[in-house]
Amino acid sequence: MGYECLLALDKKYGNELKNATLILGNGSSISYSSKFAYSSLYDEAAFTDEEKRLFDKFKTNNFEYILRKLFQAGEVNKVLELDRGKKVNSVYEDIRLKLIETIRRIHPVMSDINPATVHDMVFESMMGYRYIIDLNYDFILYWILSAQNKCPFPSENHEHEKKYKGSPFDHFYDGFHCYDDETHDHLSFDYDFVEEEIQKKEKTGIFYPHGNLLFVRDKFNGETLKIKSNGDLFDVVDKDWEKGYTPLFISEGTADKKLTSIRSVPYLNYVYNDILNNLTDFVVIYGWSMGDCDSHLIKKIFSNKKIKTAAISIYKGNRDSQAIQEEETAIESKIKHCNEEIAVEFWEC
Repeated sequence: MGYECLLALDKKYGNELKNATLILGNGSSISYSSKFAYSSLYDEAAFTDEEKRLFDKFKTNNFEYILRKLFQAGEVNKVLELDRGKKVNSVYEDIRLKLIETIRRIHPVMSDINPATVHDMVFESMMGYRYIIDLNYDFILYWILSAQNKCPFPSENHEHEKKYKGSPFDHFYDGFHCYDDETHDHLSFDYDFVEEEIQKKEKTGIFYPHGNLLFVRDKFNGETLKIKSNGDLFDVVDKDWEKGYTPLFISEGTADKKLTSIRSVPYLNYVYNDILNNLTDFVVIYGWSMGDCDSHLIKKIFSNKKIKTAAISIYKGNRDSQAIQEEETAIESKIKHCNEEIAVEFWEC
């Protein structure tokens, strides 16, 4: 079914969805592939006891944090000509390979999703949202938008053409651009143009509060970069990590640890404080269970007094009515705890 179930919302709410916010949770990815129905990426990776002790030492399940620590330790050992450098580099490489192997095993390939077959009406429906907030680390949203985008480049007289050489100024805008040198392998985030592109030019803003496989952090200054490729994204990601760029997606297991990781990355902190604080009055949620591990997002999003209505998907499947009612009650309680004025509605997907 995938994003096609969003068409039912168009019939139900009509013009209310114009300029609304769409939030995509893990359930939206599971609707494309059951491979995403796992507990955590950390649990799926076959780490040695020694590697697990490393994660335990820093009290984290965050790959980005551990890989970054190992890379920096390796650089220090290299400068000081310490023998232990080989050991550090070996552990870094082993964790990197296990992470990419685990992602390749779990993540479907593009042909499994076949994003080009997504109904044109779904694509047009998504264009109507002011914001799309993707809580997933996977490539699915990127694949779908890339496959369906009919007008990726600006006209010759585009006012920003000189500043952003070769950048796709399409309707979906994530804030990442290629500056000056078209040979760069990465795109940089421009904080200054987000409001202009989304609000003044009425584009749909795409943001990732927990990061994404599309993103890496610069190996030295920590800047958030987006990979640029027309080929196999998995190969590009693997090569980036091999060069010392670290993946940027939050894989922590608790809300407090996720929030700590968010605050340590300027891009994620910007999305958390500037974007999630200013979402539209109508919010559509597809596939987000709103578990306790995401309480930081629940509080941030629904404490916004501008939000008037939250339309939330519920997967009924073969579950009995009591279990469904209990889930709806729990979700509504969490939202009302943040803002009692929000009208909470549920829709079946």
